[in-house]
Amino acid sequence: MLRRIQYIVLFTLVLTVAGQSADFRAFKRDSKRSGAVTEQAYPNLSLKWSYTTQGAIVSSPIVYRGAVYFANNAGDVYAMTADSLTAEVKWQYSTDGKIVSSPLADDGIIYVISQDGNLYALDAETGANKWTYNIGSADCSSPVIYNGNLYGATGYPNKYIYCLNLSTRIMSWTKPIGQYIYSSPAVYNGVVYVGANDGRLYALDAYSGEIKWFFSTAGGVFLSTPCISNDGTVVYFAAGNDDRKVHALLLNNDGDPKPGWALNDYGAPSTLPTLVSSITESEGSIYFVSGITPAKLYSLNTSGVTNMEPVPLGNASATGVVSTPIVVNGVIYAGSTEGKLYAVGIDGTILETKTVEAPILSSPAVANGWVYVGCGESGDGTLYAYKATKISAITYPEDGATVRGQVMLKGVVENTQFNKYTVEYSPGNSGAWVKAVESTTLPAANNLVSLVTSGFPEGEYKLRLTVDDGTALNSKAIIGFFVNNVITTGTVNALNGGTVTSPDGTEVVFDPGALTEDDTVTIDKPVVYANSAYPSNFTATDVVRSFTLTKTANAVFKKTVTIKIPYADAEVSGKAEANLRIAVWDTAKLKWSVVGTSKPNTAGNYVPATVSHFSTYRIFEFKPGVAELINKDTVYAYPNPALGDIAYFKCFLGSDADITVSVYNIAGEIVAEQKGTGFGGNGVDIPWNIKDIASGVYVFKLEATSKVNGEKKYVNKKIAIVH
Repeated sequence: MLRRIQYIVLFTLVLTVAGQSADFRAFKRDSKRSGAVTEQAYPNLSLKWSYTTQGAIVSSPIVYRGAVYFANNAGDVYAMTADSLTAEVKWQYSTDGKIVSSPLADDGIIYVISQDGNLYALDAETGANKWTYNIGSADCSSPVIYNGNLYGATGYPNKYIYCLNLSTRIMSWTKPIGQYIYSSPAVYNGVVYVGANDGRLYALDAYSGEIKWFFSTAGGVFLSTPCISNDGTVVYFAAGNDDRKVHALLLNNDGDPKPGWALNDYGAPSTLPTLVSSITESEGSIYFVSGITPAKLYSLNTSGVTNMEPVPLGNASATGVVSTPIVVNGVIYAGSTEGKLYAVGIDGTILETKTVEAPILSSPAVANGWVYVGCGESGDGTLYAYKATKISAITYPEDGATVRGQVMLKGVVENTQFNKYTVEYSPGNSGAWVKAVESTTLPAANNLVSLVTSGFPEGEYKLRLTVDDGTALNSKAIIGFFVNNVITTGTVNALNGGTVTSPDGTEVVFDPGALTEDDTVTIDKPVVYANSAYPSNFTATDVVRSFTLTKTANAVFKKTVTIKIPYADAEVSGKAEANLRIAVWDTAKLKWSVVGTSKPNTAGNYVPATVSHFSTYRIFEFKPGVAELINKDTVYAYPNPALGDIAYFKCFLGSDADITVSVYNIAGEIVAEQKGTGFGGNGVDIPWNIKDIASGVYVFKLEATSKVNGEKKYVNKKIAIVH
């Protein structure tokens, strides 16, 4: 059905809670490991504060929701107030090992890997240890999060790449490589890319851990981390020692990568091994530091041709660690072992240097116009916080956030030559920008404009802040966000029941007496939900809805209620509609469980189910034949002992089947036979009226006959009846 949608944008001031969207949440900022910051933080830099710890800072800092997080070689983790004029420690947490791996922030948690062998999950606000997972190795690799999973790589004594499910806190998979891994993984489009000391770049399936391909070099991929291009078509990485090349591999859909180009001997003396930083990519160019005496900053275009004369940054460290450059809209920030932070233009011009007290091996983090960098090779370490002179940054919504309704867009604009600022948004990847506001007045309290998204189609958008100061400098700040206005509330009468329906057709139906009291129902499309921990014989879709009661969320009803979740053809493309089912997120077991009453209405493009409580529900495709037809562990009688007039025989089916339940007394005489049918991927209930059946112990045989291939299977169990 085609619908005409009207677009309405209103610009009024409203009060919202501002977050920090221009965050730098991981080593090299994102899961692609781009190292590119889409805001303006132009020098000169002013030192606002520094903080010295009793341990060198080799691990790189991150910035998340108004705080900067960093760790040191003494095993300490610190949270400092960001954007502050003085050094303010929010909290400190100590581990029992050296920390070289960079922290990682997600969903209010700071994840840190210590060389005491543990992964720590610390509350971002308080520093409280929420949980710990023993990895069992002294890791240097910095982890990354993708679709609810944490991906990492192990050092001594382990030699594998791993995927840790953050919901269940269980390893989804580990893949032995045979060599130690100090490079950090990059993840994009369901593939994990990581280099190893054997000189190979590995590409693994993010969900199974299967090695899709590997690319061999003549060197070793030591601490250098690969980088995925902004358009997702190229993976860049560097191998040192005997290889001495930067590689560009073209990614395609038919499996193996296609070698694009390799740049030979990029600056290292032929008699010495080469140290290489991680690769950073911004607007079609890549940046890295390589060499020993001296190490130099390089820039190459997409064809492997140098963009500028390499910039010497002093001699490299004997530790083998090289500070990775971070690119911020035309400015390259890079640290050096001579104790200097460099600000370099993309033409190779040194714009400014800042001298610190020790070698810089850590990589800078840039957020909201501030540059944070740690230093130290041995002994004490210091974190420095510099503020840029020209700043253009979007601070709300967070990059990648989902918004609805009226949203106050917030940002930082600081520029002594300010003329005007413009805010624009763009639907999807259309490339068409719609102006939201243009003002010659600096925003008060960082309020840029109020954007009403109520009429916007759901989906991905981009937001752009541009500041005009009369110069040719790149002053743009860009983030991505999502619009989701599928939210409905409705009141249900306890006595008479009722129906609540959202605009997209999601529905919940209450029969009379289903609730103990009147209540308000909310139907929503959740922003965050577990994207793993579901049965192996199911394939997940992205069709997810949550249902809540205002007064008694997740309560057990007096009666079951019916939910209906619609789906568009595109949302289930490639899946068999007849096999669509609904699963519920089990908050106690932290996994998806199939709702046994779900069966698709393919004509109406929705899946209904009766449920006994509210939670988050998701449409899955059931894969027939993967699971057993029936299993003794899922065949049972309920209640058992049976105390009332009705008992139920229950089972879970691996495919569509006819069911016969035969009940025998202890003499082997048949006393009842019940028949039913069920759908694969669902639980089945077959009722038995036991009102006139004598108390005692009975044996029942539940036999299933597959409608797919005629397979037959039965299970024998006992049921007790007590009157």
